[in-house]
Amino acid sequence: MTPRLLVALGASLALLAGCASMMSSTTAKNAGGYGAKWFEQAGYPLDGLLQCQVLEPNAGTVNCSGTTRSGEPAVMSGDVNSPAGTGNPLVGSVGGREVFRVQPGQ
Repeated sequence: MTPRLLVALGASLALLAGCASMMSSTTAKNAGGYGAKWFEQAGYPLDGLLQCQVLEPNAGTVNCSGTTRSGEPAVMSGDVNSPAGTGNPLVGSVGGREVFRVQPGQ
């Protein structure tokens, strides 16, 4: 490979890594917003933001945590990028009790 081709390849890989990181950040932010809404609809409004991490960027597998206004731990996990009807549902629990379940794509 020529030096120019190596530099172009390196720049492309860096750009792709940056895009994956930005997509993961956006996925985490969106999951946190929807999760907060679902917790509130289930009768467990959150105290602050739901903090989410993207565990599998391609599948959009997220793991989120927060605290309800009553001080109980709130957890949500599942897939957000799967086609409708496939993947792991997003499951929200408060204090270890399931309070909602949303199938991807709904």
